[in-house]
Amino acid sequence: MKIEKVAIPKTSILAPRKYDYADSYRAAIADPEGSVDLNRIAKAFFTAAPAWIAYLFELRNKIVALIGLKTGAAVDDPAAVLAKASFQTGDQLGLFEVYERSTQEMILGADDQHLDFRVSLFLTEVVAEQRELTVTTIVDFHNRLGRIYFFFVKPFHQLIVKRMLKAMLHDLKSNG
Repeated sequence: MKIEKVAIPKTSILAPRKYDYADSYRAAIADPEGSVDLNRIAKAFFTAAPAWIAYLFELRNKIVALIGLKTGAAVDDPAAVLAKASFQTGDQLGLFEVYERSTQEMILGADDQHLDFRVSLFLTEVVAEQRELTVTTIVDFHNRLGRIYFFFVKPFHQLIVKRMLKAMLHDLKSNG
């Protein structure tokens, strides 16, 4: 499972947008049954993260709530929410909203007073039975608080995205 840092895909919905920060990571996915689609990718995005990432996100929510930033609604049964999720534009999944969707890409994110962020789950077919998944994050800062916040988050963000992508690939492979 090789994960490589790449440029934002040229055909991504996010490619023409202006942003203050961006990163993209890509990995290959074996798909012999042709069953990997955006909904499976999105479910893996929300479920495959290692426990320490969930802990860091919970800690982040406690800290940012003190200064009035968004934390996302608490969900009693995340598995039930994901089982019913259609991942269509406008759907809300915790902190994340589905902003846009095409046949090969889903844009998730959130807007807040200090910054807006978007995450692209971009799925392309490379050859028969093999796809590539590129996870792109862009961030727009609104003020100094946004820049300060992201200064502290950025090192964790880069580590988390790579670990989540690895976990997503493992989940897609084992649940194929």
